[in-house]
Amino acid sequence: MNTIAKLLIATCMACSTSAYAKPPSIAPSTPPSDGSKQECLIIGDTTAFELAKALRQRGHACDLVAFKNATARQLDRQVPYRRYSVAYVSLGIADTGNKHLESDLRTMRSHLRAPKVVWVLPYERSVARHIDANAAESGGLVVDLAWWPTHDGLHPSDYGPIADMIVR
Repeated sequence: MNTIAKLLIATCMACSTSAYAKPPSIAPSTPPSDGSKQECLIIGDTTAFELAKALRQRGHACDLVAFKNATARQLDRQVPYRRYSVAYVSLGIADTGNKHLESDLRTMRSHLRAPKVVWVLPYERSVARHIDANAAESGGLVVDLAWWPTHDGLHPSDYGPIADMIVR
């Protein structure tokens, strides 16, 4: 894999809040130790990482591909060649000003091997509009972070309610 991808690809079994700050070497995903199957992929930026952690705390082990300041184009290059029942995509803030965002999102969607894709819309409204349009075009679902409180305008204050909602 390329050096652009300072990336964490792992099962979110022992997620720590500092894991995305200094990503480890790329490693293949591994099955959870409790014997359950990973049927979901979470791919994106630091918001994706925190969402994976919240889902894991609720008993949902997903493969995770996340790194700080991830763009759609960078993430597309890291989509695992594996089928999932659902993929959660959370990106956007690093794509502010990306003139090719719509094309990058379409390309990424075509590489995701999941019949159901849930796009997490960022707080940044201009990027959220592009992601929402892509989701509508491809039949994807959206979760809009604008409905949840934030302390910094980038990340939700609490990922728990979002995790609870998306697993329903």
